[in-house]
Amino acid sequence: PHGRLFRDKMQAEVFNLRVRRDARRVIDQEERDAAAGTMTEEPKLIYDPLPTDSPELIPGLLPESGTAGIVGETDTGKSLIACEIGSSLLTGEPLWGSIHPTRAIDKIVYILGEHTCQTVQGLFHRTQLPHAGKFYLIGPEHLHPYKALVIGGVQQSIAVDRLLRWTEGAGLIVFDPLGGFAQGLNTENDSASMRTLIDSMSLIATKHGSACLILSHMGKPRMDDAGNEIRRTSYAMRGTAQGKIAAAGE
Repeated sequence: PHGRLFRDKMQAEVFNLRVRRDARRVIDQEERDAAAGTMTEEPKLIYDPLPTDSPELIPGLLPESGTAGIVGETDTGKSLIACEIGSSLLTGEPLWGSIHPTRAIDKIVYILGEHTCQTVQGLFHRTQLPHAGKFYLIGPEHLHPYKALVIGGVQQSIAVDRLLRWTEGAGLIVFDPLGGFAQGLNTENDSASMRTLIDSMSLIATKHGSACLILSHMGKPRMDDAGNEIRRTSYAMRGTAQGKIAAAGE
């Protein structure tokens, strides 16, 4: 400890630590400045006239600029419904033969947090849905290593920025499933983390003025002491106990 070599190494290490400390301060200040930047859009006055156009792409189902959810148990047709909605919006054909979209759109981006693109491609081809326009698929193979939009309750800006670029020009953005875009211990059952995740997805759609459709598994039924399933009349999205989106029972 009293030798010259030790003192030289100590001084060099102190110097490096000071450089890293000051560099961290610079980065933190840049992030604070960016967060406090000017608004990109003018705030709205509450007494401005309401828009005259329909606020929904599909009446009663999908808002034109907002977030909707399809919630259900595994293998009950959530992805199929999303594909049917997408086909209806791209072709202008009525959904399920009866619900007419208010207008057609040119581009949809379907983002998969699980499985691969081929899974949804196979479903679409087997159903022989009418198709037109641009219906893009982005799978985990494209998203790696920035698939998670939220890790440990914290939004991942790199992942959000990538999807902002890839979804530009889309009239509808689909996320399938909700839990596939979050990482962390018990994240799917953490209301705060899932709220941050839904807000991140909504932000991506809002930046483009797009509709946002989120697919999610519903909460699991409880079991009684005898091992019998206790079913309820309604289930919420897993991890969203504060009621962001709810699912009708059976």
